[in-house]
Amino acid sequence: MSRLRLTARAAVSFALAFFLWIVAFLGRDQIEKLLKEIAPWLPMNQALYLAAALALAAVVFIGVWSILRDVSEWAIKWYAASRGKDIIASHGSSSDIAAALAFGSRFYDDSRNLINPATCRAFLDACPDCLRLFHRGGQLVGFYFLFPLNKAAAEGLLSEQIRSGQDLNGKHAVKSFKRASGIYIPNICAQEGMARGKVMLKLEEDLRDHVRASRALRYIFGRGANEKGLYYYSKYGFEPLGDQSLGPVVWVKKLQFKL
Repeated sequence: MSRLRLTARAAVSFALAFFLWIVAFLGRDQIEKLLKEIAPWLPMNQALYLAAALALAAVVFIGVWSILRDVSEWAIKWYAASRGKDIIASHGSSSDIAAALAFGSRFYDDSRNLINPATCRAFLDACPDCLRLFHRGGQLVGFYFLFPLNKAAAEGLLSEQIRSGQDLNGKHAVKSFKRASGIYIPNICAQEGMARGKVMLKLEEDLRDHVRASRALRYIFGRGANEKGLYYYSKYGFEPLGDQSLGPVVWVKKLQFKL
């Protein structure tokens, strides 16, 4: 979340909290007297007062909880950047696919939500920068794929003719992210804590670099297959393609300007 959005959310939440404190401090009689002077047409009764107080309390709770969640994500990424120097990011190759997918299988209840090896191999054969691996002390602690898509693949996803990364193949790949019309993120997997922060930092960096270097890139796609994925897609302004009540769907972020 950007500093501007975080600051705005904090300001609104704390303003509501302050208002709720004033309500509790003044008491119902004083509030009703004040409201009668401001809005004499408003009906005054205990139920209305309690409903308003409960509504304000709910809004404040949701706002504060959301702020704490975003701050915790930011803190993890900051700590990972400053303290996670022993986590090494590198590009993977086709020989690393099996190990990456075996590591990723622990993050999904349904194995069908993990991208298939054939699709990974097809994109890696076309573009060797598709796979990022993260190691600590020689042990794999995270990875993600980024698939550079041609125009036909991007249009297929937008029209829902392609409903999952499992349906992508070599015909949808381009050789360079600079020539891609879209990027598909099939899976992001990492151990909790510092490794997750490091992975997310590098993912944001890679996506920013690809967007800045390309004149053709218009879309970033992903598929929310678990709670963490859905949280990140919602947080970063992605929109779902299709009816989520029917199961996991592809999400898209339309790029209107350079990052």
